[in-house]
Parts: sequence; C-alpha cells; structure tokens
Amino acid sequence: DLVMAACVRVAAAATAGGLEVAFLSRTNRVPGSEGGSEELEEWLERVRGQVELEHAERVEASTVHQFKGLERDVVVIVDAVAGRYPLIHPDWVFGRIHGDTPESLVEEERLLLYVAMTRASEMLVLVTEDGFRSPFVEEAMAEGMTAWPPDWERMPCRLREGSGIVVRVAGLGRGGTGTFGIKDLLKASGYKYRPVRKPPFWEKHLRGEAFSVDGLLGENWAGVADGVEVVVLNDVGETRSRFVVTAGEWREAV
Repeated sequence: DLVMAACVRVAAAATAGGLEVAFLSRTNRVPGSEGGSEELEEWLERVRGQVELEHAERVEASTVHQFKGLERDVVVIVDAVAGRYPLIHPDWVFGRIHGDTPESLVEEERLLLYVAMTRASEMLVLVTEDGFRSPFVEEAMAEGMTAWPPDWERMPCRLREGSGIVVRVAGLGRGGTGTFGIKDLLKASGYKYRPVRKPPFWEKHLRGEAFSVDGLLGENWAGVADGVEVVVLNDVGETRSRFVVTAGEWREAV
C-alpha cells in the first residue's frame, strides 16, 4: 500500500545515514494498510523487515500520546488526514458534564498534532492525502509552514529485496472445510484475517530468515487443514511456492 511504501523508503534512507526514525500514529491502528488498517506493532515489523538488519532497531512506532516528551532525529506522522486530526469520538456529548465542547475538543486535537510535529530534531515527514488533508495541516500551511516533497530519487524503494515472506491461506471453495474449520488455529499461529480481499484469506508476515517450509508444515493447523490453498510470496509479491492441502495432505502446485 502507498503508506507503507513511502514509510519504508524514508526509514531505509534515514537509518542508512545513521538517524533514528519514529513513526507516530493517532491510534494503535495504521490507516491505508492492506485490509483497511493494521495494528501498529505488526505494521512496524513490516517496515523493519525492509530495512537493513543492522539498522532495524533504529526504527520504532508509537501512538502520539505514548510519545509525549520524547524526540527522535526523524519523525513521520503516518496519518495526517482529516479522519485522524481531528478525531472526535461520536460519544463526545457525554463529556459535557466535564465542560467538553466541540470547540475545546478540536483545540485539544490541534495541540496533539502540534506536539507530534515538534518531536523531530532533524526532519519531519507528514503522510497525508490530497483532498483529505487534516484541516490543521491546511491551517499551518496557510499560516506559512513550508513543505517540500521528499527526494524520492535518493530513497530507494527497498534495500533488502527478498527479505520478507508472506504466507497466505485461503479456502479453495470446493470440498473440505476451507479456512473456517482452522480459523482459531490460524489466529493462534499469528495469522490475520483479510476479509476485504476477494476471495478473503488469512495472512502472516515473516522475515526471510525466519521462514522454512518445514516450519510451515509444523504449524498447528497444517496437519488438519482440508480444502485450502497456501501461497508463499516474497516482499515484492512474487509467488515463491504454492500448495493445495486436502485432509492434511500437502501437495505442491505448479
């Protein structure tokens, strides 16, 4: 997805130059990810998986609230869009007893974004969307804040092509129980359900060195799966191998 692609390029270039990078999100879920949004920790692991191993620990991710009082060389606000700043909970009216008003809540949100923007000591990157920018970003630019697009030519798409592995498990739609019968086992093995894709599937991201076919066959669902297809891809979406599983029997498909 576009958010991930931009963030990987920034992280790879910055860490190669010896800088520390913090990605800040308004909530614990990052928007724009495959499936609509993704948990922050899982998202961070995917970013780290595209950075040189010796640089990966220079990359971190946090919610803005958790990052108050901290500072890093490079700060990337991954969701500077209208739906995140401001983020007003629909139940805000119940806070009236404490003096909350729409105006006071918007001001709190404006301050929160300002705090996030001042956490960078060297470079601040705002990831936003044309036509859907946060009104606070629009205000800041109207008041004189200058922004330059990153120099993408100096930021390669990835430094470690082939370093990431994606395992996808989907029902075949003919015979067997498909993924329904093993959904709890897949979840226990770290797979995430991607219902918005057609057909839907379960997916797990791994570093290349952490993956092996023997390890895959040893997962708790592998011996009981029936009527599923398992596809192993590299980090650029190319299929490395594909299996059809019937009654626990694995057959590599061409």
